[in-house]
Amino acid sequence: NGNCFYLGTLKTFKWKPIDSKIPSKGMVLFYANGERCSNGRARQIKYTFACSEYFTYSDGPMVVYERYNGCHYDVHWPNRAGCPSLPLIQR
Repeated sequence: NGNCFYLGTLKTFKWKPIDSKIPSKGMVLFYANGERCSNGRARQIKYTFACSEYFTYSDGPMVVYERYNGCHYDVHWPNRAGCPSLPLIQR
């Protein structure tokens, strides 16, 4: 509808692995405390960067969807950016 809303703040961003036991699966980036929705909830967004050697850095997200009446957004983005840049050391 042409409206723009901020979905989170730099003060609230968090990175974490998709699976802490297998970090090579990719990373999740989460932003919270975005602009308020009409229902009073703060907007937030979660990007899931799944490690995929078949997607390039210039490929866009595969799936984007809204939850909670448009206040929470999930972006699933298979990409090389989700892959470790250095080989993981086996212990």
